[in-house]
Amino acid sequence: MTSIPLQSLPTSKIIAAYLNQDSGIRNLYDRNPKLENYEIHAREKIENYKHRETLVEVLQEQMQSLNLSEKQKLHLEKLASENAVTITTGHQLNLMSGPLYFVYKILQTVKTCDELNAKETDLHFVPIYWMATEDHDWDEVNNFEVNGVKFQWSGKESNTAVGKRPTEDVATHIIEFLQQLPDFTLTPNLQEIIEKSYAAESNFTNATKRLVQTLLGEYGILILDASDARLKKLFAGVMQNELIARNAQNLAEKNNEILQKFSEQAFIREINLFYLTENKRERIVYEYTGFSTADGAKQWSEEEILQELQNNPERFSPNVILRPLYQECILPNVSYIGGGGEIAYWLQLKPIFENYDISMPILVVRNSLHFITQKDFSKFQKYGIKWHDFFESEDDFIKPMIEKNTELLTLLDEKYAALKEHFADLRKIAVKTSPVYENMLNAQEQKQLNGYHKLRKRIYKSEALRMSVEVKSWKDLRDAVLPGGSWQERKQNMLGLYAEMGDQFFEEVYQAITPFDSQYHVIPLKPNTK
Repeated sequence: MTSIPLQSLPTSKIIAAYLNQDSGIRNLYDRNPKLENYEIHAREKIENYKHRETLVEVLQEQMQSLNLSEKQKLHLEKLASENAVTITTGHQLNLMSGPLYFVYKILQTVKTCDELNAKETDLHFVPIYWMATEDHDWDEVNNFEVNGVKFQWSGKESNTAVGKRPTEDVATHIIEFLQQLPDFTLTPNLQEIIEKSYAAESNFTNATKRLVQTLLGEYGILILDASDARLKKLFAGVMQNELIARNAQNLAEKNNEILQKFSEQAFIREINLFYLTENKRERIVYEYTGFSTADGAKQWSEEEILQELQNNPERFSPNVILRPLYQECILPNVSYIGGGGEIAYWLQLKPIFENYDISMPILVVRNSLHFITQKDFSKFQKYGIKWHDFFESEDDFIKPMIEKNTELLTLLDEKYAALKEHFADLRKIAVKTSPVYENMLNAQEQKQLNGYHKLRKRIYKSEALRMSVEVKSWKDLRDAVLPGGSWQERKQNMLGLYAEMGDQFFEEVYQAITPFDSQYHVIPLKPNTK
């Protein structure tokens, strides 16, 4: 396995600054993700946390229909005790888990807890997968890609929360897609997993919960749907303030001086809440006449909307700005593990957290992983490629490879250096005479150097043509590393690797992850061990 620090690869400016612990953004977060800070933050969280009984009650009810592993039972039991805290990751309800990093986030959350629990303190760390059941962006979750082929399920047009969407006949369509996929074997075990998740369950919340449980339950992950009315009630005070004070925008502006050089922030609205019905999730907006949904279907006076919030808190849904606050309100949470985009959003929220006297969790940029065939890994080693090189443009990747693997250009460059040295010696003589001779010498030098550059370009093209087989091999290798120009984990679904490796795939991921060090791990595929 090869590991590279994430900040040395292409990433956003703010995440690079965060990973490098840049003092310029130190005021954007509470504690940095150093191992020694977890216990400090945990004890602080325990001292201020008041919702344990409700949280445990909801989680037990939500997971009672699942065949829990012994590790899950232990975490549920421990969560009821006063010395238990959580480590959390969250994600949308992507069809068949969506991109590979869905799995990586959950397993990093689990391994973080495992390593912290191994320290044998009086604390117990519980891993939580927060299901984003209320998101309504259907086009983001209704597809996945296997072996370079995309499956997309249209379903019925709706603006409802994804978690409420019926699974209908999606299992049949997924199975038919996989059966027709070249170079893919749909095993009976995998078909059973798909059917139990998407045919036996009626909506996307339950289907996703069943899928995660089947694949990753043995690792101990607890699965939370935060749309429950009892949990929303705990957050009603914050939501009421959001409706009446509408101060999130002004609060966030406190860090504008720091954030203005970064462009990766989420848009903060005047009101950062949606209103949920069975069929819709619509933004709540405020006008001088009162409140309404953005589509105008619902209108309230101030008194009416506050009464609705009191009676039906589950109908009010935090957006990307308030969801982190909601999470930290209802969980005894110590750390949040997310991708660069998520952490960038969190880094603009500290003034809002401070306004409600809720501590921000330790923010962790998740590990990235890339599985590579033994054949491609051998090429990677054979040609002495540095992993960073793959992230250059294709031309900038190929050109150094050609130059490194041809003697002609090396010899020509040596002649170029000798030519420069020769003219440098001549210049020492010329300066002792008239300036006219020096100018003539400079002109002659430039003429010969121009000729050299023309010659080098022609030889480079000739060598590139001669090495066309190697060039194709290098391009194919880069395409394997960056399928469709994107990172493998953002493009491919786990089905391709799971079909090949079975449960060993998850174990490989778990073993590779470094919970307290944000790394990009390159993992050569082992022979089939299913």
